[in-house]
Amino acid sequence: MVKPNKQSSKLTDWRTNLPMQFMLVQLLVAAVIIIASVVFLKSIETDRLIDNQEFLSINLGKTIVAKLQQKTNKIENLAVSIGALGELYQHDPKQLNAAIPALLEQPGQQEVILGGGVWPEPFSFDPSKRKDSYFWARDFASELIKVNDYNADSLSPYYNEPWYVPAKYYPTDTTYWSKSYIDPYTQNAMLTASVPMWQEHRFIGVSTVDIALSSLDNFFNSAISSHGGYVFALDQQNRLLSYPDADIDTSEPLNNRTLFQPFSAFSKEHPSFAPLQQTIKKNRYRFYSSV
Repeated sequence: MVKPNKQSSKLTDWRTNLPMQFMLVQLLVAAVIIIASVVFLKSIETDRLIDNQEFLSINLGKTIVAKLQQKTNKIENLAVSIGALGELYQHDPKQLNAAIPALLEQPGQQEVILGGGVWPEPFSFDPSKRKDSYFWARDFASELIKVNDYNADSLSPYYNEPWYVPAKYYPTDTTYWSKSYIDPYTQNAMLTASVPMWQEHRFIGVSTVDIALSSLDNFFNSAISSHGGYVFALDQQNRLLSYPDADIDTSEPLNNRTLFQPFSAFSKEHPSFAPLQQTIKKNRYRFYSSV
């Protein structure tokens, strides 16, 4: 006679036992609820972290813009002051040669202000001179020196330059910021703040202050050093003025760098920035629509 297998019988009883099955179902449901709750709470926490980071980034951006506005206001006021000198001493070269470099030599601004001066309309200051600029630029030792090259007959007229022509249509004491460019004579990457000079409702020239793009990069790096992240800066034509990998002092030729590249082209190379390009495009369209 074969004896029944007690172990098999107990196993069968365990599987068919109703309370045990109910407990297993409860454990399964509880596990599902716990997992769903963890995923839900994690998603909420992730969204909250993203919202907090976005809030902090927006506030940091506003702070950087406010500080940058303070710097640009100083530059604009300096350009206005130089323009006032040009209007006052347009027939007194000695006074201009003494006063303009004194204004440009702002304490602690050697890395920011590359140069500047007064650029008269043809025959406005001196009836015998078509080109009669009073311009100073920094040399390799950061010393201001007067540059007369722009008055040479062999060079293209400064009064046809992109930083000069638009200023003709600006009212007095109003600053026009040029697009970013590389000066063909000093080879510096810069922006120019231009202010028109007027006398008795007659346009007589432009005063300028040149700003080093490298100083913008240093400013942004300092602004975010304790917060992390990075800053992009664009000029009036949406070309890159500053970006995380910019290095103005590199030996690589300037025209081979990302600097000055349209942000639309940059976003094609880096698709993760495509949504930002769309936002820039929409805001630019709204700006022109409101003008």
